[in-house]
Amino acid sequence: MTTESIDTITNKNLTWINLIQPTRDKINTLAQRYPFHELNLDDCLSKVQIPKIDKYQDHMFIILHFPTTIKKEENIPQFSQLSIFIGLNYLITVHQGDLKPLVEKFLMCLSYEKQREVFMNESSGHLLYNIIDTLVDDLFNTLIKVVDDLHNIEDDVFNQVSNSKGDLTYTKRNYCIKADYYSSKKNNNVYDQ
Repeated sequence: MTTESIDTITNKNLTWINLIQPTRDKINTLAQRYPFHELNLDDCLSKVQIPKIDKYQDHMFIILHFPTTIKKEENIPQFSQLSIFIGLNYLITVHQGDLKPLVEKFLMCLSYEKQREVFMNESSGHLLYNIIDTLVDDLFNTLIKVVDDLHNIEDDVFNQVSNSKGDLTYTKRNYCIKADYYSSKKNNNVYDQ
């Protein structure tokens, strides 16, 4: 169900609101439904808040950062902010929409009742655990890409070194000759004679 462009899923007594690309209007809609602190709502509009956990009497506000590749053609990892409000019977995720595993998990729960039952059947804490677990699992995919890139760079560097082995031998020979020359000059100092 979509209300005022805020996607919402409800399963039994648990509600998950997934707010993508927050605007002032969407945040104001959220503020009308829930008694969140104004500074926390403002933090959701910013893309560069420090990760934190704010505890209140009836809910918590959490900011986490996860790596994501925004510029795919350049394969540059960036960090994306995930803001979370969690209460007894609700979980609200606020992000820019570039956390693919989170978007996919929300769409699965929205589209498939069985998925909704699995992820939203126990509590808001269980749902939050599943979301963070999914995002952390995705970190391993990012890590594998980084390791592969490092191996490719390493291969390129060592292939260039082995291709220029003759140049290295020549350079080493010149260094040794110059070192011998300067060593002999030092031992046969003109001023000592």
